[in-house]
Amino acid sequence: MEIENFGDEGGIETGVFAKMIGEIAIVQDAVEKIVAVGLRANTTVFAAQIADAHLRQGDGDAAMAALSVAENVMNEGGERFFESEVARLRGQVLLSQSNLDAAEEAQKSAIKIAASQGALSFELRSATDLAHLYRARGSESQARDLLAAVYDRFSEGFETTDLKNAQALLEELS
Repeated sequence: MEIENFGDEGGIETGVFAKMIGEIAIVQDAVEKIVAVGLRANTTVFAAQIADAHLRQGDGDAAMAALSVAENVMNEGGERFFESEVARLRGQVLLSQSNLDAAEEAQKSAIKIAASQGALSFELRSATDLAHLYRARGSESQARDLLAAVYDRFSEGFETTDLKNAQALLEELS
């Protein structure tokens, strides 16, 4: 099979930049080209970024479709390092669609996956999202306990966005 020269991995670098300015279609086109020729490396990450961009624009259906691409790549090729983030984003999409119970289950799954992979930063992201959901449901102590248990395992990186967000939420829950 002859592979077309995609330059910067099918336009991914160009596409990621374009996503930042709202041109999701460029990223999506690049991922589709990569998948079409059978390449799988990092496709899960790119598909998740597409889902995140669609979610930020309020298009839950398109976000869920992009997550399905990521899940298919994981299932076909075994690329699992971004699995917890895909599950977390699925939870965020479900939350945006007011499916609270399914959103909670997706976030719990994301936390479990991240913990099993030793991916503490991904575990924190998912715990932060689930803590927000618990707080919205009026379970502030459950939210605080969940988030504090993950946050307290960090010994560095407190200047990162994820840790700052978690700290801010913990302060609100205190």
